Amino acid sequence: MGQVAAEIGDEISSQLASVEPSDSDDGEKPEGGEASGDSHREHLDIDNDVEVRIRSLISREGSDPTSTVLNSWRAVEQAMAKSLRGDVGENAPSGHLIDAVANQRLLSSQVISLVNDLFELRNQVVHGAGVVITAAEAESYQKAATNVIDALALTESPGYRAVKYEERVYWALHSLAGDSIDSIERPFGGNAGWDSLVTLASGKIVAIETTYRIRQPLRAREAEQRIDRVREKVRLKVGGDVPVLIITNSALKPDVEELNRVRSGAAPSAEVIQWNGREDDDYLLRALGRAMG
Repeated sequence: MGQVAAEIGDEISSQLASVEPSDSDDGEKPEGGEASGDSHREHLDIDNDVEVRIRSLISREGSDPTSTVLNSWRAVEQAMAKSLRGDVGENAPSGHLIDAVANQRLLSSQVISLVNDLFELRNQVVHGAGVVITAAEAESYQKAATNVIDALALTESPGYRAVKYEERVYWALHSLAGDSIDSIERPFGGNAGWDSLVTLASGKIVAIETTYRIRQPLRAREAEQRIDRVREKVRLKVGGDVPVLIITNSALKPDVEELNRVRSGAAPSAEVIQWNGREDDDYLLRALGRAMG
């Protein structure tokens, strides 16, 4: 476990180094104004406060190896709950937390595997008859738990969140492939101006653009700009205009709903939908159906 744990921080840091901040989602601006520096600093202060409390929780175990394991795991639980941003209940079971983090693809499969190992060892310490953990094993456990907490803290980057959201949408589209979807193409590089081109069974192409929001939800003016930009970029590739589907994690504002009313009936159509997981796959499928015309 010690060798695996030592590699986790480097792996996550490498992933984050390849993530470019999104052009609008990272420094989201209020309508007609600049992004608030004060609110950003407040967000960092809150994160730092939580991190201090997590660190202090790990350091309170004293010399008892069992306490080291139990307190370290509790710190991992707190870090997972924080990373899920209230998507799960305050007293959610550990297994549910792990599944939610895995489903949101916040961590690599290697890190999730390590989390499962930590959880299993914690359960053995608590419930296993005659299981004795040494001081050295407890120290290795604490180091592994600390690396997981560090990895979860790194995923707070808005750019990282945006990339992971795009990946989740891509795999959601794959899960819907079949009678409705013939193929899905993703661009090479991060500056194509669109995230996926979906070729429907009818032969029609739909351009997909994702936008992950942390504070300010998507407004109609920005949605219009994104639609126009995506359509312009895709036109250069396919030689004509195609329907555009903007997918966001935030609730739709009334001005965006009005935009949908007008643009979804146009030719080619354009629409904004909210998607946050499997429970929203039906909305995604119906939106693709409307794009078929």
